[in-house]
Amino acid sequence: MLTMTQIKNIKKMYYSKGKKVNEIVKITGHNYRTVMKYLEKDDLLYSKLFQYKK
Repeated sequence: MLTMTQIKNIKKMYYSKGKKVNEIVKITGHNYRTVMKYLEKDDLLYSKLFQYKK
């Protein structure tokens, strides 16, 4: 499991800097599937906040 800082860094590289998934994998050293998993998920912080409000 990745820390929130690592997840934000991956999303920043992908969405803001326009890096490809394979480039992110090489830079971070994480598995391809791990990077894809966190890119496909919505913002984890907000989903956890809404989960507790129910």
